Amino acid sequence: MSKPISRYVRLWAACILLGLMQPVLTIAANDTVRVMQSRGVDQSVRYADLTKFGPWDDRNYQLTAPDLQLLAKNEEQLHAQIPAFFRVELRKEWPHLKRTGAAQYPRAARQLFEIRYGGFMRNGKIENDRRELARVPVPVGDQVPMNDLLGAAEVTIEINPSDPDLAIAGSNNSGGQEMYYSTDGGLNWTVQGVLPNTCCDPTVDWSSDGTVAYVGALSGGAIGVSAWRSFDGGQTWVDRDDLTTGGSDKEFIHVDKSPSSPYQDNVYMTYHNGNTMQFGRVSGFVDGVPTTNFEFDIQAFPGAPSGIGSDITTTPNGDIYYIYGAFNAQTIEVLKSTDGGDNFTSMPVVDNTNGSFDFPIPAMESRRAWIYVAADTDNNGNVYASWTDTVDPENDGSATANHTRIYVARSSDGGASWDLSTPHSTADMNTVDRFNQWMTVDENGVVHVVYYDTRNSVNRTGVDLYYTFTTSGDSDWENGTVDWNEPERISSETSPNMTDFFEFGDYNGISVVGSKVLPVWTDNRTGVSNPDVYAADVVNITAEPAFTLSASPASQQVCAPGDLADITVSVGSLLEFVNPVTLSLDLPSGFSGGISTNPVTPAADPNTTTVSVSVGTITGGPNSFDINGSASGADDKSVTVNVDVYDDVPAAVSLDLPADNASGVGTSPTLSWAAQSDALEYTVELDDDPNFGSIDFTTTTTATSVVVDSGLA
Repeated sequence: MSKPISRYVRLWAACILLGLMQPVLTIAANDTVRVMQSRGVDQSVRYADLTKFGPWDDRNYQLTAPDLQLLAKNEEQLHAQIPAFFRVELRKEWPHLKRTGAAQYPRAARQLFEIRYGGFMRNGKIENDRRELARVPVPVGDQVPMNDLLGAAEVTIEINPSDPDLAIAGSNNSGGQEMYYSTDGGLNWTVQGVLPNTCCDPTVDWSSDGTVAYVGALSGGAIGVSAWRSFDGGQTWVDRDDLTTGGSDKEFIHVDKSPSSPYQDNVYMTYHNGNTMQFGRVSGFVDGVPTTNFEFDIQAFPGAPSGIGSDITTTPNGDIYYIYGAFNAQTIEVLKSTDGGDNFTSMPVVDNTNGSFDFPIPAMESRRAWIYVAADTDNNGNVYASWTDTVDPENDGSATANHTRIYVARSSDGGASWDLSTPHSTADMNTVDRFNQWMTVDENGVVHVVYYDTRNSVNRTGVDLYYTFTTSGDSDWENGTVDWNEPERISSETSPNMTDFFEFGDYNGISVVGSKVLPVWTDNRTGVSNPDVYAADVVNITAEPAFTLSASPASQQVCAPGDLADITVSVGSLLEFVNPVTLSLDLPSGFSGGISTNPVTPAADPNTTTVSVSVGTITGGPNSFDINGSASGADDKSVTVNVDVYDDVPAAVSLDLPADNASGVGTSPTLSWAAQSDALEYTVELDDDPNFGSIDFTTTTTATSVVVDSGLA
């Protein structure tokens, strides 16, 4: 006889042709390939000539003369490091690609080639298949603090603005975009995994209160732009939104964190489609609660100069600055919005550039260094932009003829004019290259910059990561006397030149919150062309003593009337700040609460107190309240707790399977039921006693089915 089951619902929160020896293509110092004309499907095509377009691949033999008509007239001048057949494939797939200029293919085209094909096919074999490298186990130790898979590059990072112990990062990798998170201020990193169906170009940011993390990536199939968010500090990524399905490149994400901005917590994305600049936006929060509709609105700028390598930043009043390098115009362009992204105005250019798009240098002779922008603002509304350029007009054909430098520009008048500075020595620019910069501005207006520097290598072929900052104010920028701190070498070993076509990738990263500086970079110190991504823990010596404030959990659900789960408030110390922090609650109508210990003395290992909150009989819906902290000698801080209030009990739940009073049911049945409106989770209890005196099985789930995994005798 089947046992009676009771159901309860609870709300919780080599060849000769025509007498001619075939050309030999040199791939590396010890690697040559012979192109065999007889293997081609169209003998009107000189297949050996296809090597002028890029590295040889046997799949070029399938190209016909009509295929080659799809290529641009200046195709052999496009340094995309992809074979001819793949160029044709991309042009068939993306007819919007430009056919003039220097930047016709996405910078991610090389990564997409490796994702689709693994590597170059020669004599029927894939050489150095990147898809196989992705499966090689790598021991994680002090020298490999971030990545898990071989071949990582182009790493980005952001520290949580409310809790500097939390950080997220991402990198390009052989299997897609690999994500990382840290809970101890970057001293150790956990590999979260590879975002599904992704390629590369990671970009990350946080909401203003640090409760939501965001990530952007290029998708793996056709290079579209996608975005996710995380509610657990980067441990899981959800709510994927595909902004585009293909043909896009170089996306970066930015969140407006300013409390004085009418667009606070708007999430902005920049990228390009066929070198037409694009802009995406979504509201991250509505009435203090994360938006349920995480879908970006998109607009294009077809009238703006064609470009690539853009970034977005916002000033305290919410103005948006969209800054990028325009390769045909050879300028650093600015588009500005004063209405949250509804409309944009073209502003005066930041500066002209010597380089157009990309250019070979000894450390990046294949991938080539390039012009892209990293932008930020300070609390006074000053706008900053940084980029790499050649010292003199670029030489497209000679790596040794080019020399690179970094620029940082600042505007104090809303982008109407710009003052320029160089964050490194200019006396050695003919012997030392600097490139792959990134820049950020901290809460005190200090400008921090990292970049590759070749001073410790032979003939400018290897790199180290260097870091510098400036505290210079208005007059120094206006007078051209910006004082940069002596650049500090961050990497402990020089990375030698790489022989693959991706080399050191396109950019590095840095994030600064309080006293913590976390630079990240691509590192090849092992001397093989399978780099890793590194992070370093650096002290921000310009930081002022202060305290940190965080709360957990920062989001809850409650049935009204009812009590929230206790909230643990942590108060940390920056630079040995020890002044007591007085806490207060800014509760909405119908909420009441108290603080167990108040004030709290901050400490390096944060001291904690408990906040208890009750919710009375109020109308259901999203609510939020602030926990505020104030202390002598430091700026006030606050953290927001989001609360979903439910004022209606869910309807009773009826078991669908097995049916009530069913017989012949196994001892490990699957129980299923229909979802109920307003139900957050379901508690299932099963017993042979109608009074449930000794429950045989119980579980709580958010799903609408459960398997009884303890067999019923």
